[in-house]
Amino acid sequence: MAGVEGGNVTLLAGAPVSRRSISRSWGKVVVALALWIALYAVNGTFWDWVVFDVAGLDPDTRLGSATEFFVYDTTKILLLLGGIIFVVTDFPQIVAYDVMSTPALVIDEEVVLAGRVPSVDELRRLLAAVKS
Repeated sequence: MAGVEGGNVTLLAGAPVSRRSISRSWGKVVVALALWIALYAVNGTFWDWVVFDVAGLDPDTRLGSATEFFVYDTTKILLLLGGIIFVVTDFPQIVAYDVMSTPALVIDEEVVLAGRVPSVDELRRLLAAVKS
């Protein structure tokens, strides 16, 4: 999830990150992008085959066309949502603070909390220091 900024407070949220995964991240991005493009490209052909050839539904009937439309569009929407989530994750910002697990809280460019969710009282105490 992208950082949420307010004054000099930044909340970093996302998946845990290790130093090894940072160095290999571009390779994973390229593989994920290639896989996403391939899945998106074969989505229609695959569901046509499953619905009409394997299941034996007639493409000229309401049931056949509705079933194909449903599974095709559901898969397409899930692929698009997954792509959007992948794109809007602010991975470089998390790495810039050398945070190895999230969520993390940065105050005045210093990581004051990382790898756990603070209690309400602890969070109020940390944020009260910013106000003063």
